[in-house]
Amino acid sequence: MKNRNQMEYLTEQTLIRDFIPYPRFLLDMNLTQTARILYALLLDRSKISRNNGWKNEKGYIYVIYPIMDLAQVLEKSHMTIKKALNELEDAGLLERQKQGFSKPNLLYVRIPAEGKKSVPVKERKLSPIGKEKDTYEGKKTVPVRDRKVSPNKMSNSQMIYSQMNKEREKRALPMENITMCFSPKQNMEN
Repeated sequence: MKNRNQMEYLTEQTLIRDFIPYPRFLLDMNLTQTARILYALLLDRSKISRNNGWKNEKGYIYVIYPIMDLAQVLEKSHMTIKKALNELEDAGLLERQKQGFSKPNLLYVRIPAEGKKSVPVKERKLSPIGKEKDTYEGKKTVPVRDRKVSPNKMSNSQMIYSQMNKEREKRALPMENITMCFSPKQNMEN
């Protein structure tokens, strides 16, 4: 890591710099990471809008954040930002209001109502401390923690590349068995 020497450990006296709030309910939602980070960014920006008095006639706070600026801040393409905005809108976490030609939309950031589960959440079927049935040839139930699970999360192309490298390593000769067949001058020319 390049910046490893520029980092410091967190202590009681450490001043924690400005941060973007990341609501816990986002962890349980079926959203892409881009949509989650975008929501957190818009939620943070809504604090500025509140301080500026940017609200509609009903008192709803809105954010003005052009797609071009969002794409630059998150280092994503315009299309990726548009997809994430659609995702947030479909989940009920965002409402967009058009202002007219070549003007940015007003973005109304929404949050789940207190005590209500108004957002779609991922269904969780496994408990990390529970038991799960192993249906392979009628084997007995094994606690999840006692299982030997492969940590491999490589894509197919990564696995193929890894296997190819292993094969190359097997075929490669050890360096001490390689002798120079050319004079230094011939090596420079090749």
